[in-house]
Amino acid sequence: MEAFFFVLLVSGLFMICLEIFLPGGIIGIFGGLALAGAIVIGYLAFGSGKGTIIAISIIMLLGITVVLWIKYFPKTMIGKSLTLSMNEKDFKSSNAQFRELVGKEGETLTELRPAGIIIIDGSKHDVVTEGILINQGQRVRVIKVEGNRIIVRQVNKNG
Repeated sequence: MEAFFFVLLVSGLFMICLEIFLPGGIIGIFGGLALAGAIVIGYLAFGSGKGTIIAISIIMLLGITVVLWIKYFPKTMIGKSLTLSMNEKDFKSSNAQFRELVGKEGETLTELRPAGIIIIDGSKHDVVTEGILINQGQRVRVIKVEGNRIIVRQVNKNG
């Protein structure tokens, strides 16, 4: 019975820590049930006096294990593969080359209703209009770029 106690204790702690990196709730619930089972078996195997000490110890051990797991697991090889290694400074929300397109003119390869494809200087780009349908083969000008979204307007035939 003591061996089963230790199996439940270790597996419960492991499942609770695993829940931190694989969220969903199921693994955490099973981990909590395993720890509750370890507490019950602790009372049955060791008596009520030691059972209470075991219950308090399991709760404290759970807290210590979770803190250590959060602190050291991300530094392991497995932890590095499961966690984000860059901070938000390394991410860019827009492509710098798109900003260079503002003011340039191109021709629609497809109808823009309001999204479609245009060609500017030999490069194809996915674009959107301001909500207006523009037929294929029309001249358009890039009026602004919002993130990765290129917004175009039809060029007037007069200028």
